[in-house]
Parts: sequence; C-alpha cells; structure tokens
Amino acid sequence: LVTIPGIFEHSTLGYTNLPYTVLYVSGMIYLFFGFLKNDDGHLVISSLLVALSTWVRSDLPFWLTGILFALYYSFKNKRIKPFLVYLIPFALIQQTWNRFASTLYGNGYSTSGQLSEASMSLLKNLDLGRLFEISNYIYINVISTWGALLVLFVICSIVNILKNRNNTLIFLAIIIVNILGLFVGTYVFSFKVVEWKEIADSAARMAMFFPPMMIFYSSMVISDNT
Repeated sequence: LVTIPGIFEHSTLGYTNLPYTVLYVSGMIYLFFGFLKNDDGHLVISSLLVALSTWVRSDLPFWLTGILFALYYSFKNKRIKPFLVYLIPFALIQQTWNRFASTLYGNGYSTSGQLSEASMSLLKNLDLGRLFEISNYIYINVISTWGALLVLFVICSIVNILKNRNNTLIFLAIIIVNILGLFVGTYVFSFKVVEWKEIADSAARMAMFFPPMMIFYSSMVISDNT
C-alpha cells in the first residue's frame, strides 16, 4: 500500500480521502467475509464501518454497494435476517449524521435528497456523448494511474473467472459494482458542476479506495492458485 503514490501522499495531508478509504475498504472486506463465513457478525462490523465512512465523506454514493450485496445475499439464502442485520446498524449511524447535517445545511444534504437529485439527473440528462466523455475522463484521470496494479488486477480477474472460484468472484463483483458507481456518480456530477473536467485531482482522490481493494483481491487469487 505504501508503494502507491496517492496513498503515501495522503498520509501527509489533511484531506478526508485516506480515512474514508480505511473505513470503506475495511467495510467491504468484512462484507466479503460475512458472505464467505456465513457470519452475521461480520456483516454488522461491515455495516458499522461503511456507515462511519459516510460521516467522513457523505457526498460519495459507494455505500449503496453494501446494501445491494446484503440484499442479494439475503435473497440467495432465502433469509431476510442478513439484510436487516446489515441495514439497521447502517441506517442508525448514517441517518444520525444526515439529520444533524441537514439542520446545518438544509434537506439537500440528506441522503434521500441526494439520491432523488441523482435519479432525476439520470432520467433527464441521458446523453450518450456525455457518457463517452465520462468514460474517457475516468480512464485518463483514474484508471490509467493504477499502472502495473491494473495489469495485475486484470490478469487475476481473468484467471479467477476461468477457474470459476466463486468465493473470490464475490469480491470481484463488489469491485465492479463500485466501478459502476464511480461512472454513475461522475456522470451525475458532470451536470451539477460546469467545471467538472478541470478537477481531475478530485476524481483521483474519490477513487483512492480502489487500489487497496484490488491488492486484496489479487492477493486472494494468487494465494488460491499457488
């Protein structure tokens, strides 16, 4: 991790991206082990960590990943308990902060307000040309900065898919859903801020949690095949 320039640099800065990365990535790892071990206790820890990450960066939509996968897990196992075990602690912590922040900044700051605004933006502004611009922007300013780690991640993903290792494929799915969230979030943001193309550093900081997740995933795949 310390060999990744972005993470090493942020260890000396006062931005919120590094603590967000620690909380969110830890939450995703506990979510994964909750599925792997069929353990609700891991889901509770994941829920707490991801919820606390929204106290650090409430503007990022990636917390939805945990809820979606907890819901999927419940449907797959035909049990509502895992979803409730995840959702209730998450909602209690996240909504506490949201209500406090809304009293200071108005209802537009709330999660429901942000999701409603994002949904309306997607419905009203579906633009294929803009989607191409977003894809190019994310590739240049985010994906290309991953360098050799991206190559390792792609190779491990191919090996994982070909060998159909279901356990590690769960974490690959978590990463892919987060990448989709990055595209959707940037797309919505591009309609809210005129100068969105000029803040490339912001996009790189927002996606800073991907390299640790890719390292964790690649390590698991390599361990399974050695």
